[in-house]
Amino acid sequence: MKIIEFRGASMGTIEGLLNAKKIIESQTEQTIIVVSALGGVTSQLIEIFRLSENHDRKYEKLIQQLRQRHLDVIDSVVLDQNKDQCRQIITKFIDLNITPYCAMLMVNKELDISIRAKLREVVLAHGEIMASAIVSSMVEDSSPHFAPNFIKTRDSGYERIIDWESTEELVRKEFENNPEQRIIVQGYIAGDITTGHKTTLGRCGDDYTAAILATVLKINSFDIWTNAERMAQGVNYVHPAALQLADNFKLKITLRDTYDPQGKVVVIR
Repeated sequence: MKIIEFRGASMGTIEGLLNAKKIIESQTEQTIIVVSALGGVTSQLIEIFRLSENHDRKYEKLIQQLRQRHLDVIDSVVLDQNKDQCRQIITKFIDLNITPYCAMLMVNKELDISIRAKLREVVLAHGEIMASAIVSSMVEDSSPHFAPNFIKTRDSGYERIIDWESTEELVRKEFENNPEQRIIVQGYIAGDITTGHKTTLGRCGDDYTAAILATVLKINSFDIWTNAERMAQGVNYVHPAALQLADNFKLKITLRDTYDPQGKVVVIR
């Protein structure tokens, strides 16, 4: 089994997505594919949340732009037989999740800060959720798996951390003895061990997801697919928690260019 990850820089253009499809379908062994939101979408969701929290109806226009971008991507990259279903999934996520949560923020000026924080996590999580729906619909014989079911976090009192005991148990249950060859997993998102609410692993948390899976499943390396500009940042481009796991468990992390798959490779650890 191997793990590969596609960061937002890979997922920001049609060319990048089509190259990602070729890369995934060229793998000759069982592969877990960790996907980011489409390039720029997390920042867009942050702005949508900010505007709705500040009772500014400009968020509604941004939601429409978010919807159209995903639908345009579906038209360009998803397999013909999967397009209608994928459009329905994306529309459902936006209409039944993102839009109502933002509307709640828009009209409710007395919402408790803890509820606002939970709503923010849920809204931001949908970037990866929608991207994974698209990737699993564009890649032949792929199977989506929902990260919050097996990546678990808890509140330590001053920060949110991985609940390793439950995560290790659930990851093994999810993937050991799993015969699927192309397994799609959302990076960045997790689930609270107590409430089950969606939580996030911080910006660039897709790296952390890949590192957690590699650590638990005893896979000694993973590739981060991005672009040449991001590769040039080297170690500064990788989530600090992923680097810490790499140091602790001797994981090899490499950066590769989605737009030049046979080109230069940067070894981080």
